[in-house]
Amino acid sequence: MANNHKEEFVRKLKDEANKQEIEENLRIEKLEKLFEKFEKQINILDKEKVKIKTTKETLETETEKVKLQTIDIEKHLLEERNKRIKSENKLRRIDRERLIKKKVNKWRRWIFVFLFFSIIFFILSFSICLKNNNNEIIKSLKETIKFESTDDCAIIYFSISSGLFAIFLVFFGIRYINTSAVEAFKKSIEIPEGLEDEKIN
Repeated sequence: MANNHKEEFVRKLKDEANKQEIEENLRIEKLEKLFEKFEKQINILDKEKVKIKTTKETLETETEKVKLQTIDIEKHLLEERNKRIKSENKLRRIDRERLIKKKVNKWRRWIFVFLFFSIIFFILSFSICLKNNNNEIIKSLKETIKFESTDDCAIIYFSISSGLFAIFLVFFGIRYINTSAVEAFKKSIEIPEGLEDEKIN
């Protein structure tokens, strides 16, 4: 009987050992499956990481390209703007020079107006003096200045005309010959806002 008990005990022990081995094997199999699953997930994550890195590098490259293109476009636009400003300034300069020339000519023209009226004054007054030698005004002028003949009248008118001609020559010299006076007049001309040069960047 003791032998039976021993065999039964050994059998029970073997059964228990088999049971534990099966459970251990199941546990190991589950762990292996779990590790395989984790490994797959890690591989997927690694692939995604590589994809993200590649995408990031591509985006950085594209961003750099866009930046360079933007810089090129801005540079080109600035060059075009400067060219346009230069050509507009050239046109403004021509219009400005035309305006200055017109004002200088008008400024100079007054001296000839003065000469014209001086000549008319001289001719008219001299002819009146010669024709109306007996005129009351001429007679009183002759008595005051003590004219003795019409030649004296001619001398007075010659003196007046010489004075007027001298004034003409002074103004002519200032407005035609004296370049510093002409330049000073040019600088005093007010340039309209639309004819001033636009600044280039």
